[in-house]
Amino acid sequence: MIEESRVWVVDWGWPAQGAGWVDAAFMVIRLVGAGHPPQLAEQWAAGLACWAGVTDDGLSAFASHVAGLWSVRAMQAGTRAAQNRAAMARRYAIWRLSGPAADRTAWSGR
Repeated sequence: MIEESRVWVVDWGWPAQGAGWVDAAFMVIRLVGAGHPPQLAEQWAAGLACWAGVTDDGLSAFASHVAGLWSVRAMQAGTRAAQNRAAMARRYAIWRLSGPAADRTAWSGR
């Protein structure tokens, strides 16, 4: 959809309004799934303008939510692709909640 001064792109598979960094966070999960260390995947995202608005607590909450959602969907679908998506999301969430990222987020209020 195009307006005079902007273009709107809609993901019809999952239309929603959210924080500007959400798409980049999904890409971070995909990078982790492709074998990149979570810290390096986040460093890549930090180079994006949209990442400036992300907070550690918000990102940890997002990672936990996606890991849970994709795990439920994997149990329902039973496909290898769904199981792989769930596993990559869980890997990232575990890193966020127990790895170096956890030290930054623990009750930080950020």
